[in-house]
Amino acid sequence: MISKCISLVGISCVLGLTACEGGSVGDEDGSSSGGSEESTNTSPTTTVSTTVSTTVTSADSTETDPSTDTDTDTDPTDPDSSTTEPGGCPQDVDFGEIDTSGCAPLSTDYTPGADDDYDACVSDGGDWVLVDSPPNSAARTVAYEDIIALLRNGETPSAEDFTMARTIYATKNGIESRVLRREDLHYPPVDEADQDPKVLPDRQCTIGTNADDYPDRCVGPAKIQPIVDAAFAAGETGDGDANVHAARIDAALQWFSFVSVYKESASCGFAPADCDSHWAYYNGAVPNDQSIGIAANFREIDPAIDDAIFNGMLGIRCWRGLYPA
Repeated sequence: MISKCISLVGISCVLGLTACEGGSVGDEDGSSSGGSEESTNTSPTTTVSTTVSTTVTSADSTETDPSTDTDTDTDPTDPDSSTTEPGGCPQDVDFGEIDTSGCAPLSTDYTPGADDDYDACVSDGGDWVLVDSPPNSAARTVAYEDIIALLRNGETPSAEDFTMARTIYATKNGIESRVLRREDLHYPPVDEADQDPKVLPDRQCTIGTNADDYPDRCVGPAKIQPIVDAAFAAGETGDGDANVHAARIDAALQWFSFVSVYKESASCGFAPADCDSHWAYYNGAVPNDQSIGIAANFREIDPAIDDAIFNGMLGIRCWRGLYPA
């Protein structure tokens, strides 16, 4: 629903820029299998017309310290030395200004209020209109911002900053709770023979060795969580470069947000609350000009990127309104 050149530039730049040391660039509620996820332990305060504003209070949670490789003295989150020389990280390369002038909506794209192939719908005003109730996943996007405020504020983060950020990350029903079961729907699902029929379809990555056996599909527990665990552990103990650890946490959480937006949009077809959740994972469930999370990061690169992505999301909302579940 969005122009490929805009979306691909945004995603590649955000994930690339945040993966290395340097300047900063810049879940879900109704379960995709028909059951509602437990509400997050935060306090969403909402004023709803077509938008939602959210405030959050943290809750305590316990977590297990991640294991680290004891066979080497090398910090597991330190980059390979071959990538630390000039040109090794994206911010060391002069890409110049991103030119989006050639990126225009396709004739089949949804554009709010424009003369397109869509019937008149709820999205034509250009704002998100809730399908269900205010999404709890907005609190996780706020939590991401709170973590980044501690770790990516222009100052080298301290061990205490990493500890405080980890507490936010591990909050009950917070980001970590969703990372541990997040699937990337770009990849084939877990084989039926390896699924547990007593477990919801979108939580099969929590079963047995599925995360290890299907690492691409089970991206949260198999790929994202190890990055976050290792970076937090190193940051709290003072091993390696704190700015690199902070950047890796940032990049991993943006990766989580990206796959969450995609996952929730896919389940929007049969779980109405997930429509709102995919919007909240993208920009925190706030008016588009007040976006936080990955939406704000895209907008910092070029507002046209965020506008195009948001129009695509409005297209999903338009379709949901025209064809309710």
